[in-house]
Amino acid sequence: MRNLFQYLRDVIRTPLFWGCVILCAALHFTTICYVNDVGKEYTIFELLFHRQELWDAVSTEISLVDIMDIPLGAYGVMFMPVVVIFPFLNCFWAERVTGYSRFIVARIGKVRYAVIRVIGGVLIAGFVAAFGCVLAEILCVLLLPFDGSNIGKIWMTKTISYFLYGMIVSTPVLVAAAVFYNRYIVACVPFLGLYLMDLTFQKNGLARWQTSYFTYLYKVGKWENNVVVYAAAAVGLMIVFCVVLTKRRDGCV
Repeated sequence: MRNLFQYLRDVIRTPLFWGCVILCAALHFTTICYVNDVGKEYTIFELLFHRQELWDAVSTEISLVDIMDIPLGAYGVMFMPVVVIFPFLNCFWAERVTGYSRFIVARIGKVRYAVIRVIGGVLIAGFVAAFGCVLAEILCVLLLPFDGSNIGKIWMTKTISYFLYGMIVSTPVLVAAAVFYNRYIVACVPFLGLYLMDLTFQKNGLARWQTSYFTYLYKVGKWENNVVVYAAAAVGLMIVFCVVLTKRRDGCV
C-alpha cells in the first residue's frame, strides 16, 4: 500500500498530470450545450468566450445548472480515453526506457510491480478525469452568471461519475501498454476499440451504450446491468495487464 501511495504521489506531482487535467477541462468545454431555433449549435466554449453576446439570448432557456448537468460531448468521448491515462503511460514508458523497472522488479517482485502499476494506472486516470471535471465546473461558475441554485449534489455526483469513467476507459490502453512498445500504437487503441465496439453493436442490432454514459450515471435509468458489464470487462483487462507484465521475459521492461 505504501508503494502504491508513493507511486500515485510521484505521478500526481508531475506537470504532465496537471496538463492533462487542464486538457480534460478543455474537452469538457467542447460539449454542445444549446441549439437555437434554426439549428445552430453552441458549445460551452462559445458561451464562455462570447458570453456577453450569447448569454442574454440563451439564459431564458438554459441555466448554469443545465450546463453543468450536460454529459461529455463527442470530442471528449474521442480523446479523453488517451488523455486520462497519459500521465501514467509517460512514467511507465520512462521506467522501461531507463531500465528503472528492472530495479523495482528486483526489489518488490513482478507480481507486486504489476499490481501496483495497474491499480495506480486506473486511479490516476480517474483522478485526471475527475479533476478535469471539477476545474471545468469551477470555471463555469466563475465565468457564467450564477442564479444561486443548489449545485452541490450535481457537482459531487458528476465528479464521482467522471472518476469512474476515467478508470473504465483507461483499461484498454493499459493492456496495449503492456503488450506494445510503440507509443503511437498504444495511443490508437482506444479509438480503434470504440469504433469496433460501435460497429459490432450496430451490426447486431444492439444498443450502442457508450462508456460516456459513465459521466452521468445519476441521470440514466436502469443502468445497473450495463455498468456491471463494463466494470467486469475493465477488471478482466486489468487482469490481462498483470498477466502479460508478469509473464514477460524481459524483466517487465
